[in-house]
Amino acid sequence: MDSLFPWRESEDPFEWLVAEILLQKAPASNVVPIWQRLLASYPTPRDLAKASEKEIANIIRPLGLHRIRAKAISQVAALASSQDLKEWLKEATINKDKRPYRLGRYSISILASVLLGQETGAVDSNVARVLERFFSLQPGSQQLHQDEKFWQLAGLVVRIGRTFGCEPKEINLAMVDVGRMYCRPKPLCGTCPLANICAYARK
Repeated sequence: MDSLFPWRESEDPFEWLVAEILLQKAPASNVVPIWQRLLASYPTPRDLAKASEKEIANIIRPLGLHRIRAKAISQVAALASSQDLKEWLKEATINKDKRPYRLGRYSISILASVLLGQETGAVDSNVARVLERFFSLQPGSQQLHQDEKFWQLAGLVVRIGRTFGCEPKEINLAMVDVGRMYCRPKPLCGTCPLANICAYARK
């Protein structure tokens, strides 16, 4: 699965940060060629920091929201040019003021689990849907991915996974992939590898 998404094979925080901005509200399969084209044109943070937002926007235009994404990518490039990204990420996990434009709780959490190995869950709308169905949870009044009980449960899943030798990165990305491939708004329970132990699929 990781070979389909080249940033997953990278240990460079900068490449992950760029991918995370591009992945927001865009299918991962559509992001791959844009991510590759952008980093081929600007292979280092300093190269990308020198590019104008308009130049960045022209490359990422096919994904939509290109001006918004370009602004975020430009800020990340400037950040990566001036400091150690892993040290910055450690601070950003506990200090919201350290988070740049377009990188919220989910983005910081998934990056912390991938790049720092932190035992933290990461809940976006897809992961929240997986958790809701798998554990037969009753949603609250707020959006699922903003519901604190989903974050607590995702963190528990990560910690339990560690007892079986799984890394936080593996667990969080697996939940992302299950949500993307099987646990869609119209679920594909018949082909889901979790169907035999999922409360929703076993109804």
